[in-house]
Amino acid sequence: MANFIFSAINFCTAQILGDTERPREIGTSSSRRLCRFLLTSVVILGFTAVFTIFQLNQPPKRYQKVWITKENFHNVTGFLDRMAPQLNSIEWQCPCKATNVITAPKTEAHLVDFFLIKRDEPETVKHVNSIKDFCSQVSSGGYLEGFNGTCYEILEESFRLSGWDFQIGNRNLYMNSLRTVSLNPISFMFDVCMSWAGGLSQASSFYLISHFGLTRDESDHLNKFIRAIKISLETCAKHTSWPPPTNSLYLEEATSAGCDSEFGYVVAMSFNWTQYFSICAPSYCEHVKLNSYTWILFTALAQVGGFVSVALFVLRSVIWPLFCMIFGWPSNLVTCEEKGDEA
Repeated sequence: MANFIFSAINFCTAQILGDTERPREIGTSSSRRLCRFLLTSVVILGFTAVFTIFQLNQPPKRYQKVWITKENFHNVTGFLDRMAPQLNSIEWQCPCKATNVITAPKTEAHLVDFFLIKRDEPETVKHVNSIKDFCSQVSSGGYLEGFNGTCYEILEESFRLSGWDFQIGNRNLYMNSLRTVSLNPISFMFDVCMSWAGGLSQASSFYLISHFGLTRDESDHLNKFIRAIKISLETCAKHTSWPPPTNSLYLEEATSAGCDSEFGYVVAMSFNWTQYFSICAPSYCEHVKLNSYTWILFTALAQVGGFVSVALFVLRSVIWPLFCMIFGWPSNLVTCEEKGDEA
């Protein structure tokens, strides 16, 4: 049994080093077998170390592309619905075809629409077409009567300070500027809402400074107006997942946050994803995917394969023949005919 094991080890080490040209003479030298065994052991340990390093260096995540067809552009919301498991991540990008696209087309695509929901009549949803329309609606109630001018001044300034370019004329409110050429619906919603929230805070502060000496009622009206809008913006920014918040969710969040019923309205936003995608017309989207252990193992083996091939070539063609020459052993590069001629 021991002889069989030794013979098997001898055969394997000879195969690894390519030392198989003259098996009869090679097998008679115990020092050669020992040297071959030690060198092979070192090589195997080296290959194991290299494989381990390659495996540990594999990235835990990788980008995976999802190609967009022309049919998807007619129903982008449906496309995003299908991609929802991957979309619920900030690591989702849809690169623009033209890297210099920073503004909406001249068709004035409506990327963001605004709605007012009556708290006492949730089924009544009013789409507002301008800041003037927005302020006219909220000031029509008895509580905010006479608040129209303040509302317009604050909203106009808040949009300007938000960093986005909003149409604030008599046409629909729309956003005609993109600050990034890589579309990401999740981060887009978050950025829009948080930017407007920041602009609203600055605008209200500037208003208080420039209108020092407001009465208590005027101050209460202003605070409740600002708070009602901020609750909706926080709802938009908080639900960074797909699908985006609906009108009913805006209403639910405002109610749970204790939004003052005296204001009478809940502000809701809707994003037009079809026109949003038409700005850059991306050919594909890519998302980050966690790599499975199988993928990591396969990739590591594929990378090690090339290294092993080169290493074995050097080992068999240079290193082992050099050992044979140093110790005076017949080299595996010397053929039987050459040995016979020498004799």
